[in-house]
Amino acid sequence: MRILLTLLLVTAALMPVRGFAQEADAQSAELDAAIDEITVVGEQSLGVMRAKVTLAEDQVYALFNDLNEDDGYDIICKKETRIGSQIPKRVCLARMYRDALSQATEDEELGSLTIGKMPRGVKHQTILREKMRALAIEHPELLAALKKRHALEQEFKRARASAYGERESQ
Repeated sequence: MRILLTLLLVTAALMPVRGFAQEADAQSAELDAAIDEITVVGEQSLGVMRAKVTLAEDQVYALFNDLNEDDGYDIICKKETRIGSQIPKRVCLARMYRDALSQATEDEELGSLTIGKMPRGVKHQTILREKMRALAIEHPELLAALKKRHALEQEFKRARASAYGERESQ
């Protein structure tokens, strides 16, 4: 009888532990079902961030060039090396500016230099800006691409300023 009583007491004492363990297992299974995967996002390098800005800029210009009816204002980006430098730099210009630069270079090589023919004046910059603004208002996808590019550029500038102890430039 004493053995039976001891057995009953031990069994009664273990019941809450077994119930707690089963409850913990059920909660763990629920948690596993709720979390399919965990994504850990690390810090991006400045190079990756700059590449994202460039890609976003390419998307903006591709959309603008498709929507813009005046091909003279299409924006073309190329890597160019300036005179006296070995480092290529990305330069984005409207087609009319590129054509004018090309013509000026050709004229100079032939020995004649025409001054004042470059259509890079304030007038054309204002027209280009207005075309971009009007198309962004008319086409939400262009506006979204412009906003995305701006946000990525601001993020890049903040990260660069933080990394190099610079003041943020606007």
